Amino acid sequence: IPFGHLFQNWEFYKSELEQLTNYKIRVNTLDLDIREGNYIDDDILSYLNKIDIGSIDFSGRSNQNNFKFVVSSWKDKLLNVKSIKMTGVNLENLDFLKDNTNLTELSLVDCHILDISGIENCVNLKKLNLSGTTNGFSNLEPLKNMSVLEELNLNNCNGIYDNYNDVQNLEILANLHKNGTLNKLYFSGNSSIIDWTTLTNIGWQQESGSFKK
Repeated sequence: IPFGHLFQNWEFYKSELEQLTNYKIRVNTLDLDIREGNYIDDDILSYLNKIDIGSIDFSGRSNQNNFKFVVSSWKDKLLNVKSIKMTGVNLENLDFLKDNTNLTELSLVDCHILDISGIENCVNLKKLNLSGTTNGFSNLEPLKNMSVLEELNLNNCNGIYDNYNDVQNLEILANLHKNGTLNKLYFSGNSSIIDWTTLTNIGWQQESGSFKK
């Protein structure tokens, strides 16, 4: 069922979902369309909560109120998912993720994120995409202990400086490669970095995002 259509025709689909939830259902990816005009409430979430969900894709540019409602009402469900993707949400921080140690992939594209604190406990992340955060977060310290992170996309995150309030941002990224598993770093479209040598000295190639072996 297309979930955008589901929200707009909830009464029509409700009886069908009631029958489905009598069975143990596993959904690899839930495409959760919470754009403007698609209304979501406790009634809908209570049915979806009975389904085992591997990953959630908030398709389209999520409506801010819908997103806040899902995050506040569905905390336990978010704890178990391994992948979350969303676009165009304004976020003061990432505290809604602070207890999600199962998360292995997170994509927050074109989201205005002021602070990435809250992500530091997502220690099993392997892929992280924060691209398109203009004039947003400046401190990469919450990433410093992500020892299994393999791919990081910071394209067009122009709020990041070499150093921020004594935080050595590029040194944190370099250590993720030297002491961890980071082998892909996409970091173009940033005019705030003055000196890239901390990364280029360990073989990072900006054009490809790869590190020379």
